[in-house]
Amino acid sequence: MTSNINIKENLDGTFTVRYDSKTAQSLGYDEMIGLVTQISMPKERRCLQWLRTKEEIEERKKESKKRFNDNRKECLVELFESMIPLVGLTKEELLKKTKERFYADKRAAISCVLLDRGYTSYDIAPLMGLASPSIRYYGCKVRFNIQNQIKELYEKMGDERL
Repeated sequence: MTSNINIKENLDGTFTVRYDSKTAQSLGYDEMIGLVTQISMPKERRCLQWLRTKEEIEERKKESKKRFNDNRKECLVELFESMIPLVGLTKEELLKKTKERFYADKRAAISCVLLDRGYTSYDIAPLMGLASPSIRYYGCKVRFNIQNQIKELYEKMGDERL
């Protein structure tokens, strides 16, 4: 069954609301809005679920933060693993414990890109098998020396950041 709600503004600034065969006259604005709201409100008022206790609000914040962090970690792993072939190495070669310049530069290039993307050295270090200070070193000190490799990696990723 469909019903019509008719609202008429009177000359004196009050409102008349007609609903089916019923009429309310000389309503103020707030009264008119309240009446129309009551008439049109569904039997099951799901919007009441939006009201929460302080404890429920804190719990939702914690859950949301956990989901955000989990998603961020998944994205980091996905991004990291997608960059490895772009530098021409396997994951085993990249994570090889060596100080050879060739491998160090590749690790540094990936570290710099991940740092540029907003990840911290603490996020990146476990993936690279390095300590966080090494990642920061790559991000700061080595960046100048490997700028071309970083630029090539961005180009292979289809990113226009540099």
